[in-house]
Amino acid sequence: MRCKGARMELTLVQPDDWHLHLRDGELLQAVVPHSANHFGGANVMPNLKPPVTTTAAAVTSRESILKALPAGSNFNPLMTLYLTDTTSPDEIKLASSLTIFDLWARSSKVVFAIKLYPAGATTNSQEGVTDLLGKCSLVLEQMVEYNMPLLVHGEVTDPNVYVFDCRNTLHRHCFATFNPKASKVKSCDVAYHHHGCR
Repeated sequence: MRCKGARMELTLVQPDDWHLHLRDGELLQAVVPHSANHFGGANVMPNLKPPVTTTAAAVTSRESILKALPAGSNFNPLMTLYLTDTTSPDEIKLASSLTIFDLWARSSKVVFAIKLYPAGATTNSQEGVTDLLGKCSLVLEQMVEYNMPLLVHGEVTDPNVYVFDCRNTLHRHCFATFNPKASKVKSCDVAYHHHGCR
């Protein structure tokens, strides 16, 4: 950061991409080098076919990304797991415990966050969540315990919700989920992506 008189200037040398969609095969080979040329790392979204629902699948996907990188690249893919109605708290514990070491011998988690897709909201979201509190509350509690962020695909899939009320509906639902007075889920880091209605 530099100051030029009353003006401050911030230069981002190599930012991270906080929302990167990759696919498998030829598309992976084509996109990864471009991302690596512009970004130091990325939060990699898990809505592949099949989705990345386990830590083992995240490790395998990460290895495919690393193989697609140009020689000498320092790009760090931060993997996310796809939350489903059947994700187990043990999977969150496993995901939070697995670390890797980068080129500078710094440790970081292989799985950076958990991604919530409402079932049917977007590409490859058929296996997404149908009832966040009813089916995922134990997983959410485990995420809080292990400081694992939740990345929310912010589309409302209920056809009865008025299109201009989608954002408010989503916020009310998520705030009720993470309200310390009304929920066992005391606090969780949450980031929203793609606000809207389907």
